[in-house]
Amino acid sequence: MLQNVMATPSPLTVAQLIPALDSGGAERCVVDVAQAVVEAGHRSLVISAGGRLTSELKASGSEHLTRQIGRKSPMLLREALWLRSILTAERIDLLDVHSRVPAWVAWLALSSRAEQLRPALVTTVHGFNRPGIHSRIMTRGDVVIAVSESVRTFLQTHYAGLSSNRVTVIPRGVNRETFAPRTQVNSEWRERFFQQFPECRGRQVLTLAGRLSRGKGHGDLLHLLSRLNRRGQPVHGLCVGSLEGRGDYVRELQSMARNLGVADRVSFPGVRNDLPQIYAISSVVLSLSVKPESFGLVVAEALSMGRPVVGYAHGGVAEQLEVNYPEGVITPGDLQQLEDCVFAILAGRIGPPTASQIIQTSEMTGKTVAVYEQLVRRRCP
Repeated sequence: MLQNVMATPSPLTVAQLIPALDSGGAERCVVDVAQAVVEAGHRSLVISAGGRLTSELKASGSEHLTRQIGRKSPMLLREALWLRSILTAERIDLLDVHSRVPAWVAWLALSSRAEQLRPALVTTVHGFNRPGIHSRIMTRGDVVIAVSESVRTFLQTHYAGLSSNRVTVIPRGVNRETFAPRTQVNSEWRERFFQQFPECRGRQVLTLAGRLSRGKGHGDLLHLLSRLNRRGQPVHGLCVGSLEGRGDYVRELQSMARNLGVADRVSFPGVRNDLPQIYAISSVVLSLSVKPESFGLVVAEALSMGRPVVGYAHGGVAEQLEVNYPEGVITPGDLQQLEDCVFAILAGRIGPPTASQIIQTSEMTGKTVAVYEQLVRRRCP
């Protein structure tokens, strides 16, 4: 792991690569780190296909280059040749890649350059990618950033050649001003929300936020709603996440909800820009992913606000809950334990978290920029 040294005196040009900038923990990380790079006096570039976060990225002082670098296609070599030209034209000092296909593009671009002319390479690993040649590319960085201890363990378990001194853990951070403890929801927002979703009024809200995909545990939420309904608990489920391209899956969930008798107890509000307010009115925030999450940003955000979180005990979610809210740790797939735990919280027998050790965004981005500066200084003393 890199040791603390003085910051690099001259400004750097840092380029981050990610497939797109729509939504998600990795995308949020890129935008936050880009802002910190600019605030540290460096130049920030992001290369992606673009998306809804692009305007926020530019507003904080970063530049954006639009390229389809995240698609698996025969055009990979063309993108690598383009990137090679950009490395020279933009005088890039450091690349940070956040996904496997962009990592291959970067590796091909760098491999054709002399060692002394290559920018430093950082790979930031956000997930438990299937081990193999395609995923191994994420271990090729001069420094490999893991977003949790679980990711570090996973990498060192599956890639024996990965030296431990090249891996550093920097957990994702939460903006404590946005996701603040004891956030109060004003009456105007509350009224607008209940006009949009009148079925939530007078019920205890259970929120599951994240991509609408089968691995996120929406089916378990529907079974939980059915079980709590039979116990006379007035609950309503919110499945917050993008609906784009998810029509078939949403219709499948709606059919399941009808079969379970809870069709009027679940809503799919799509992507929301008011997650802090939704967390604030939620009685419980849930993380029910079938496979381990590498970090679980939703869990961190809700815990930061002091909201009760119930999640399956694996991956980064277990890491966070065991430290901040062990009452919410559930055996993966155990619907009876899930029901009993959520019912106890709704009944007031289990209180909310009293404090959290979730790191702030500024701490996460500060550590990341320090890695960049130290790495470039080490390569070019």
